[in-house]
Amino acid sequence: MPSLVLVDTCVFVDFLREISPLNGALRTLVREDRVILSPLVRLELLQGVREIERAKLASFLDGFIRLEGDEQLFKVAEELLPLARRGGLSFGLIDYLIVLQSLAANILLYTRDVTMLKLARKLDVNLYLHSRR
Repeated sequence: MPSLVLVDTCVFVDFLREISPLNGALRTLVREDRVILSPLVRLELLQGVREIERAKLASFLDGFIRLEGDEQLFKVAEELLPLARRGGLSFGLIDYLIVLQSLAANILLYTRDVTMLKLARKLDVNLYLHSRR
């Protein structure tokens, strides 16, 4: 069975704007029903649209499998923070929590954000590696 993939905000934004040559990878994941939507990613996406587009985007996002919140995530976040920050890596709190959601759920993370990629590798998060087809 193919692995589920937590898709980061930047990948969704590029997909919705149709600006990335890598959008085919996300289209394939959508078609295979493998996309997991974090509530944090959903909020970031809805925050970034005009009010007139909000309902349409919310309806689109409702079609994805949702990752449920977990109180334990914040405890893990506190415990792994020193490891994550080791080497002077600076990152946003939301990005950190999204990486940890992927780790906690043992699912692949799909991001194009360079800082998130570094953080994910530092924490041994499995990444979705796509081809350029």
